[in-house]
Amino acid sequence: MDKELGKLAKRINYHQEKLQSLETAFFIKRFFSLPATRKRVRLLQEIFDAKLKKWLLGNDTEFKRLAQENLKLLQREKIIYRTKSATYSPVGTYSAYFSGKIFPNGYGQLDLKATNLGVYPLAKHDYVAKYLGYIDYMGNIELKPVKIESALMYSRPNTYQGYVNDKGVIVLEIVKRDLETLSGHVVIVGMIGLHFSDNQPKEQFFDNRKKLTEIIDKAKKQFFEQGKTK
Repeated sequence: MDKELGKLAKRINYHQEKLQSLETAFFIKRFFSLPATRKRVRLLQEIFDAKLKKWLLGNDTEFKRLAQENLKLLQREKIIYRTKSATYSPVGTYSAYFSGKIFPNGYGQLDLKATNLGVYPLAKHDYVAKYLGYIDYMGNIELKPVKIESALMYSRPNTYQGYVNDKGVIVLEIVKRDLETLSGHVVIVGMIGLHFSDNQPKEQFFDNRKKLTEIIDKAKKQFFEQGKTK
């Protein structure tokens, strides 16, 4: 087993034990220490999960095979994402970061995580003309803008079209915008796109994802058992 992951699991076990003791501690100590400890545990768990998946790709042949098969199943020559919801932003003028995942119905749903800071006057006319991102073998999606354009009239994106390659890279370019007459500060907070229209590849993808999750959970359990403090 990987020594770095073992040490990280031991650190997480230590902080989780500390967290449990804080939950029953005196109010003042709990008030000042509990939020920071929870944040530390959450951050360590995120780091562990990312390192574990990378380790499995290099050390577990079945995990690697399933992951590569899922990336091929996700490949699309054409994919369309449409605006699902929008809202007013006091400082933002376009959506600067989306994350989301593919759901069992075959649709990918993206939620806004960050906007730009539209502090200069002409920023109200800006919109994202092109997004670039990545879909991993579990169906998790991240998108960031790589091309910003300006319009004469206030507008907001309606539809993006693009592709997904066999490495999980997703590219979306604007194909339709709607006029927006409020202030130029309306940003997209949700987008939706269909990744699987046929049942067979969709079922295969989610069956693979279930197997990948089982492998991850089994390996995680082994590392945390070994990392238990004495």
